Amino acid sequence: DERFPMTSTFKVLACGALLARQDVSDEDLKRQVPISQSDLVTYSPVTETWVGQADVLTYPRFGNR
Repeated sequence: DERFPMTSTFKVLACGALLARQDVSDEDLKRQVPISQSDLVTYSPVTETWVGQADVLTYPRFGNR
């Protein structure tokens, strides 16, 4: 039974870094992201439905999958 205390907290840090990078560069927040089998971790029941596709992974789009 391992605990990973930063797993959920990391999402906030990742979003902050993405938004900061977007402020100083031409980062497109609507850029399509391809998902391959090698991107998945062992148990990815939602994400595995996106393998082989590229889409803008916004919360509403990802949540409706």
